[in-house]
Amino acid sequence: MPLPFWPHDQSLVALPSELGPEHVLASTAIPFAFSPVKIGGYWYSDGGLRQNVPLSPALRLGADALLAVSLGRVRPADEPAPHVFPGMSALLGKLLNGIFLDRMHWDLDRMGRINDVLDSGTAAYGEAFTETLQRELRARGRQPYRKVPFVSISPSADIGAVAADICRSGRLASDLGPVMRRLIVPAHDRSADLASYLLFDGAFAAELIALGRAAAARRADALGELL
Repeated sequence: MPLPFWPHDQSLVALPSELGPEHVLASTAIPFAFSPVKIGGYWYSDGGLRQNVPLSPALRLGADALLAVSLGRVRPADEPAPHVFPGMSALLGKLLNGIFLDRMHWDLDRMGRINDVLDSGTAAYGEAFTETLQRELRARGRQPYRKVPFVSISPSADIGAVAADICRSGRLASDLGPVMRRLIVPAHDRSADLASYLLFDGAFAAELIALGRAAAARRADALGELL
C-alpha cells in the first residue's frame, strides 16, 4: 500500500518505519518536560504539536472504522470556577489540554459532520450523490469523502482531578510525590492537569485503567456494533 500524502499540508510527511520503543518515547516527548527522541536521523517530539487532525493518518492509511479514546471530559456548564488565580502550573496544564485534547474533540466532530452530510445527501438525492461528490472532489485535487463509522470513549471523571487527589493523598508509588505536591499541584484548584501529563506512576495508571474499563462498559452496545 502506498504511503499517504497530504497535498494541502506540507508539514506532514509519511515515512515507512517498523514501530519500536523509541517511537513510544517520542510520542510522549512533551517539550520542556521530556527530551526529543532521535529516530532515523531526525528528532521527534509529541506529534500533537503539529498534527491538527489526529484522525487523518488512520483514515489515509485506509481505516474503514475508528475507535477513538479521548482523555478529555466535557465539563458541565454549572461547574464552579476557581475563586483565586490557580498559578502557572494550572495555566501550563490548560495549554497542554488545548494542544492535545481539544483537537481530538474537533476532529471527531468534523468526522461526524461528514458522515451526516453523506447520509443526508444520499437520502435526498439517491445513491449517485456520493459518487458524484467523490468525482468532483478528485477533480479539485481533494481527498474523496467517505463515511467512516466510529465510537468515541472518554472518562467520566476529570483526569486532572484524579491526578491531584493521588498526589495529595500520598498514594504515589514513586518519589515524585513531594515534588508534584509542591510545584505542580495547585493549592486552590481541585484539578491538576499538568500533573496528569507528567505522572508516570503505578497508582495513577491503575486509576486510569479503571476509568477506561468503566468507559468501555458504558459504550458496550456501540462497541459491539462497531466491531
